[in-house]
Order: sequence, then structure tokens, then C-alpha cells
Amino acid sequence: AALKFLHLERKILFHGHEPLDTDTTPNLEGEHWLLHNDFTQAEGVANLDKVPEAGALVTIGFAKPLGGSGGYARYVAIAPADWTEGVSVIEAPGAPLSRQTAPLKRDENGVFRPTP
Repeated sequence: AALKFLHLERKILFHGHEPLDTDTTPNLEGEHWLLHNDFTQAEGVANLDKVPEAGALVTIGFAKPLGGSGGYARYVAIAPADWTEGVSVIEAPGAPLSRQTAPLKRDENGVFRPTP
């Protein structure tokens, strides 16, 4: 009922939650409703309590394996400047990008490593 209310009445397109699954009903009623009504969700999201209820922009970087229904993602909330939680880009180590001693190239295992 809560998922339907949020998506149909509040007109949200996407939601996130900390548990690793939408619901614990035997027939996965919430999951079934979401997937059959073309909505998406983020499961296992941490620190949602630190994101403003309104006014934040959430960015998502993810890879969806071919033919899969999901995969790992990193969510970053960009909050108003006066928000007291989190860190600014200047305070985050390696932001915006960490410096490397040489250009990154894939090694024999496919891992990017600094390679002169």
C-alpha cells in the first residue's frame, strides 16, 4: 500500500530503501507491483537518513549487465550548501579525481593500474 501511495499519489518515479529487499511477504507483493508497473527502486542504500527530504539532487553511477535486472550502484546526494551532513567535494579525499603517477592501463587481469 505504501509503495502504491508514493508512486501513484505522490508521483515519485524512483525510491530507495536500506533493506536488501522491498518486502518480506511470501509472494513478494511489493516487488511484483513495482516491476509490473514500470517503476524502479534502489535496495540496500545506506545513509538515507542523512539526505534532505527535499532539495537534494541524487546522482547514480551503475552498470547493468546485459540481460540482467540490476546490479551494484553508487548513489551520491548533492545537497544544498547549508546542509550539515556529509562532506563537500573539497573535503573528500581524491575528489574530484585522484592523481596518478602515470596513465591508467589495464593489467593482465583487466585491472586499471598506473603504467608509465
